[in-house]
Formats: sequence, C-alpha cells, structure tokens
Amino acid sequence: MFLFCVTSSHTKGMGHLFRVINLYQLLRRKGLSSIIALLDNDLPSIKWLKRNNINYTVIKADEDTPWERHLVSKYTPDVWINDRMDTSVSHAQKIKNFGISLVTIDDIGKGAPYADLHISPFAQFRGMEPTKTRILTGMEYLVLPEEVAACRRLRESHDKWIVTLGGSDTYGVTITIIKWLIERAKKATVILGPAFGHNCNLANIDKKIITLKKTVPSLMQELAQHDFAITGGGMTAFESTAQGLPTAIIANEKWEVSHAEFLASKGCSIFLGTQNKPNLDLLNEKMNIKRMSEKALNLINVHGSEKIVQELLKLSRK
Repeated sequence: MFLFCVTSSHTKGMGHLFRVINLYQLLRRKGLSSIIALLDNDLPSIKWLKRNNINYTVIKADEDTPWERHLVSKYTPDVWINDRMDTSVSHAQKIKNFGISLVTIDDIGKGAPYADLHISPFAQFRGMEPTKTRILTGMEYLVLPEEVAACRRLRESHDKWIVTLGGSDTYGVTITIIKWLIERAKKATVILGPAFGHNCNLANIDKKIITLKKTVPSLMQELAQHDFAITGGGMTAFESTAQGLPTAIIANEKWEVSHAEFLASKGCSIFLGTQNKPNLDLLNEKMNIKRMSEKALNLINVHGSEKIVQELLKLSRK
C-alpha cells in the first residue's frame, strides 16, 4: 500500500494533487493499491478526486493530534509519500519510527533530509538538494501524465493560443491575460481550473475572441490542440514543454521563477515575469516557434513517472 499525503487548495494550488494523481493512476494500472490523504478539506479538490474515481481520505494535519498514527493504523502503508513541500523533522521521525519508508517530493522542509528518497527534478536549479538522503533529480524524473507521450508533436506556427494558469489561479492572473488578449483582438482558448475563484470578473468577456473552458476532462488533450501556451511556472509549463508546445510563463510563486528561467534558458519558453507585474508585451516580439518546439521536444524525458514508480516499488519491498 502506498499512501500519498498532499495539500491542495485555492491558496496553495492544485499542482501537488494533480502530480500525485498521476503516480496513483500509474500504480493502479499496475494493480497496486494506493490512497491519497488530502490535508485540506477543499471542495474542488474533493470533487476532482471523486470525478476520477480516486481512493482518498481527508484528514487534518494537526501537530497536537496523532493523525499520522491514525492513517498508518487504518491503511497500513508500506511507503508514505509527501507532496506538501514542508515535511518537518518531527513528522519525518514519526513516519520512520513506524517502520515505513518515507518519500518526499520537491520538499523544502527541514525533515526532508530524513526521507529514504527525495524526488526533485527541479533541485539542480532550485538549490534545494537534501544532503542526508538519496535524491532523484533532473528532467528524467519529471512526473507527467501518461497521455503526454501521445500528444507530442512539432509546432511550426503560433496561430492557436491557449491560456492555463493552474487549478486555482490564486492571484487571478487569467483575468489580466484575458484583458490583454481582448485589447489586441487575439483569439485564445482559456482554461479555468477546478478551483478557479475569479468568475465575477468574466461577465463581459468577448466570446468571439476568448473561448472559456472550465474543468476540462483532459488538460493534456487541450494543450495538444494548440501551438502556443501561456502558463504559470508550475507543472503545466513542463507538461506543455514535454508535448513540444512552446510557452510563455508567468511565475505565480517565488519558486516558479527558477522554473521559468530554466525553461527560457533552454530556448523553449519566454519568461514574462511574476504575477504582480507580468510584461505581456513580450508576447508581441517575433518568436521562432519551430525552433522553440524542437528544443522543447528534446528537453524532457516523458517516462519519468515510470522511473519513479519503479523506485517506489523497491522501497515497498524492503
């Protein structure tokens, strides 16, 4: 049994949840049992889990309660996987004292070095390598939806644009982009995530220019139909890149700046700046879409999820 412990909310975003769902589904296809322990009683996240037939539970991670022991007693996991960014030393020690293998994903908490395995494809450019544990880093360990492999293709023009700022778009950057597009009569498809909370700003959108879609069944399929994407600096930017889809990135959180700078340095993306002051006029500059797409296709190994699952299986057999 694999237990994924994850945070997901409008404020924190849904990227962590989507990532563990990718691993969960791959384990399920292999006939292996897992459960997702959601630490936020977040309605859009719960709806998404139900919609995708995911085995989950909701629990409050209160330091004053034995919530870890409750989960271990009920589900008897062999491997505990944290995708919540802030594993504490006390939490890590509790999990290890249960005799369970501990895995962390992109974790900056002080307890991360006590894990048996740290999965951090971004560690090399985030400056966050734990020193006491084994780490899997680099684009070959990027967790991607399995369907990405079938969506890869070379783009040669940038006629069809798509905008997607994550599951929640905490800061409402989508609205800023929509206004910019409408002012320039630039048609685009705009994806609103399950936890999007800025609907009051969409009342007067020109639907001849902007096509709005909310909670789409497959974001990967939506991306596959387009030539150019405006995204946040989270997993969607890398999922787009893996498809060969050139991106323009707005960093919603401070750690996303390094993501955007990395992809821009590889020639497959444009960095538009941070969410509080994006420079959208950079989108007016001439772009070599074919070259950006070629570099994107060559950058990312689409089999990272399978490699990670193999490592999780090794820990479960200990």
